[in-house]
Amino acid sequence: MTRFQTELQKIKDSVADAARIGSREVLRSVSLAKQQLEKVHLLQRRKELCAELGRSLYDAYKDGLPEHIATFIKETEFVEIIQEIETLDNELKQRQQSV
Repeated sequence: MTRFQTELQKIKDSVADAARIGSREVLRSVSLAKQQLEKVHLLQRRKELCAELGRSLYDAYKDGLPEHIATFIKETEFVEIIQEIETLDNELKQRQQSV
């Protein structure tokens, strides 16, 4: 082989190695992205369930709760959250009336 052919072969080998490494990195990145997306879906579902739980608790609070549950809510942060929701509801009503 001539020197040119040897150098050309080295360049071809380097390009082929780079392509293999690039392909592996792309596949690894895609796999990682899929895992992250699955995690995001799970977190989104968790958020939806927490919101549903909160709405159910708030609705039950509005409908009237047994005394022991009402006492529990008043003794925890739930009462602060419920009060904040009520404040926001009132603000939303006022804004709807002014529009």
